[in-house]
Amino acid sequence: MNHRNQPSLPTRLRTWLWLRKARRRLHAGDHETAAAWCEAVLELDRSSTTARQLLEEIIEAAVADGRRRMASGALDLPVALTVVGWFLEAEEYAEAAALLRKIQRAVTVAGGRIPWERELMHLRGRVSFHLGCHRRALEELTRTGSRGAGDLAPENLYYRGLCFLALGEHLQAVACFERLAEEHGWAITQRFLDLIEERSSGAPHSQDTSRGIYPPPQ
Repeated sequence: MNHRNQPSLPTRLRTWLWLRKARRRLHAGDHETAAAWCEAVLELDRSSTTARQLLEEIIEAAVADGRRRMASGALDLPVALTVVGWFLEAEEYAEAAALLRKIQRAVTVAGGRIPWERELMHLRGRVSFHLGCHRRALEELTRTGSRGAGDLAPENLYYRGLCFLALGEHLQAVACFERLAEEHGWAITQRFLDLIEERSSGAPHSQDTSRGIYPPPQ
């Protein structure tokens, strides 16, 4: 058996401990922390099918919990924004959009200003992108950036780049992805280079432009 690509013993021990912590947090209903432990494992070992399967389980549980909270009406604004994020992770874009509309109505009733306005605009941009409204998504994501994206900066650049790519504005897309590499350490992959060449040549391409370019947003 070839062991050259196998994680070392300390790495295997660490991943075992972290997955154990992830399961405990999942059973406690702390989905965000559970997901963070799984993502930490995948940073060490991208081939860990156990971590990927557990992460899928966490997302399913978080989405189910979000739906229960929505049905009961026990969903305050910060939690609602978190649930939108889980819907996005689960690729439930229509549900994410519906919940965002409810949140926007609540914001309007509250006078239009909330502490989480930047996060709200960023989520709106992501949802618009996945629903195929690329120009609107770009406007929303740009508004997020103009207000100081902070810790959302890498993900904001990622989705702005994808919007430019979908709109055929390749130079702007490249500029976003180069900033990701230079300012945030996201490595440009061959898939990114192939996709840019594919778009520039006008060749037929798949509709899903959000996969395989960069590592998933951290």
